[in-house]
Amino acid sequence: MTQFRHNERIEALQGALEGLLRARMTNAGWHADPTAILGTGDGVVGHFRHPLNDDFAATAWFAWLGDFPPLKVDTAVGVSYQRTYRVWPYLLNGYPCSELRVGAEDLGQVSRYVELWEQDEVDRAVDQLVTPVLDHAVDWAAPFASVEALLAALRTSDDDVVKSMEIPVVLAAAGRSEEARQALADALLLPRDSADERYMDRFAARFRTWLASGAPASPPDSAP
Repeated sequence: MTQFRHNERIEALQGALEGLLRARMTNAGWHADPTAILGTGDGVVGHFRHPLNDDFAATAWFAWLGDFPPLKVDTAVGVSYQRTYRVWPYLLNGYPCSELRVGAEDLGQVSRYVELWEQDEVDRAVDQLVTPVLDHAVDWAAPFASVEALLAALRTSDDDVVKSMEIPVVLAAAGRSEEARQALADALLLPRDSADERYMDRFAARFRTWLASGAPASPPDSAP
């Protein structure tokens, strides 16, 4: 019974957050991302996009992490290539992705997390979550809103996952299939532990299937 009440409390808090986040973000010109799966199981409380031009969008993703109480909500801001974003859930087994990402602390949020315990704290929490995004995300993302600028940023990343996945996918979506295949081949040579190697092998198999099926993808019909 205690665990049931505990889960009910989390669901109630997450539901209140989802509703108010959606209202605040959509009123500011952002669009809820239809590829994001919302629900207590995956912890996502909001995933939004804002058009930068015909080919790119800024993204904002809010998700709760860790044990409750308190509910800790993390924010990630990113740049997403319109020709790839609906492919990522297939490549990553349901997981949406933005090619370049930073945390809200990089946009001026004091702490990585926003914490809340009760529903009467939801207004305060949402204000803390959306303020750095609405104030800074589009300006931060705009310089990366071209294929060459995005690839240049990805190539300077210290994250091997970025070099292994995002670069081949962007190249393929841009119609540069041979470069994409070579980028994937180079990525598969990078040293990694057994768990990461299995994850990368699954990604590589799906990526090759996508390429063989006729990538690049078509731009989304209904997304900004």
